[in-house]
Amino acid sequence: MALTKAKTIYGEVEGVALSGRNEGLTEFKGIPFALPPVGDLRWAPPQRPREWEGVRLCDHDAPAAMQPQIGPNGMAVNSSEDCLYLNVITGAESDKERRPVFIWLHGGGLTVGSVHNSTDRLASLARQGIVVIQLAQRLNVFGCLSLPQLSKEQGGKSGNYILMDLLMGFEWVCANAAAFGGDVENITVGGTSGGTIKACALAASPATLGKIKRVVNLSGLQWLRENPGQAEAEELGRNYLKLIGQDADAPLEELRKIPAQQLLGENISVYDMPDYLVSDENLFPGNFRHNFDKNLSHIDFLNTCTSGEADEFARKRTKPGDYSMLRNRDEFYAHFKELLGELYEKYDFENLVVVSDQTAGEVGARLASLGLAMPGKSNPERDVMVNRIFGKYLEKEGKDGKAYVAYISRPIPPRENDPKPLPKRLEKMLAHGGDASYVFATAIPELPPKRDWSEEDQKIAVAYNRYLGNFIKTGDPNEPGLPHWSPANENYGYLEVGDNLITREGLTGKLDQLILEFTSGLYGIGEYC
Repeated sequence: MALTKAKTIYGEVEGVALSGRNEGLTEFKGIPFALPPVGDLRWAPPQRPREWEGVRLCDHDAPAAMQPQIGPNGMAVNSSEDCLYLNVITGAESDKERRPVFIWLHGGGLTVGSVHNSTDRLASLARQGIVVIQLAQRLNVFGCLSLPQLSKEQGGKSGNYILMDLLMGFEWVCANAAAFGGDVENITVGGTSGGTIKACALAASPATLGKIKRVVNLSGLQWLRENPGQAEAEELGRNYLKLIGQDADAPLEELRKIPAQQLLGENISVYDMPDYLVSDENLFPGNFRHNFDKNLSHIDFLNTCTSGEADEFARKRTKPGDYSMLRNRDEFYAHFKELLGELYEKYDFENLVVVSDQTAGEVGARLASLGLAMPGKSNPERDVMVNRIFGKYLEKEGKDGKAYVAYISRPIPPRENDPKPLPKRLEKMLAHGGDASYVFATAIPELPPKRDWSEEDQKIAVAYNRYLGNFIKTGDPNEPGLPHWSPANENYGYLEVGDNLITREGLTGKLDQLILEFTSGLYGIGEYC
């Protein structure tokens, strides 16, 4: 039976035994890893929590970070500035075990999201003998705001509170994971979408050098991500305060007294909120590429992209939803002729990729995820070829780490009795974030939301979840009985999760060669090809 109590350095905690398919696991929810960042601690580095006496019952989620409520049911409930808590799922029977540790970071950009409602997904890894820990953090204006007033108070720099929270949480993991049966010498960090920004920042920060073995990125290898310097970040912070009708020059004591809800503004899009890390000589000097170059040596990566998540035109989102598609054959060829330039004729694109009015939209969207898309927005992160080239980067830069790349093209069935049909773009493709059911093996008919999962869906989900568990444990996803998945370091290899599990090796034909030449030139990474 899994342990139900654990002694952290701050006090003893008691969790809840799970049941059903997760029997044998215990979940601890709402463990504090820092003081509440409220009052004078709003926009300040996090502080270690206070010790407590007795046993703290950890049987429910702590409040989510302050954020706007999105959608008919909201993305989070009970949100609060008092949000620096973590959850643990373990199957260890004693604190003498040394199970691999996986730190999971939720999606939602750097503006929304929470650790809530993740038990079924993350338990799939705990069932494989992994201690899974979810870290919460401040978000949006509370986690990313830079201002001259804050910089003056904090030694010439401000912002990055979200990264400081993550580092404080990571410190907690290093000090306490063993109490839950975890091995602090075998830590993997991972996330989906915005969680990959956090995971890559943690792994590449000089503050964690040598302490993280692996990174899992579901739709978001952040190798090429840019981030503002201090002066630019301060101007962005000032502009946000003006946008919500606040005085950007107000003293900090006044700004810290503004009710939290007011700082979210009224009718402000999450896409207009502060959502960036700042270059910082101690925490994160330069951009992501610089930190990867300096601080990654032995870290392995498992990176995924989905078939319907990149955008051909790198359009800026103003609201959640799916992009429209190329509408016909003429639009398709006109778009790619402009995009590819001289490569269009060099590769005889009109004969290389043949489409009709009916297939133009789907083929265009798939090509975008494979690597043929306008630069900007999230496209570099959701580009299969960028991920494949990243493997060659690790090899040629003398890094010991491996990069395992997956392209998940298998669609998911629609929800039962869903009044909104799937957008046309997603009828035969997989949306951003839609891979979770396969990755975490929750493609199960009885789990909400109800979907008509086939036996093949479930079989593929179980297999992929095994890959993920193996990677977290050892850095190698492979095991007997599964198709062998080669790292991209070796001849651009990757795994496609489509009608079945297909392993790809090398550049397979002229289209692959075109995508490689286009992508490497577009992002200035041809030196690794």
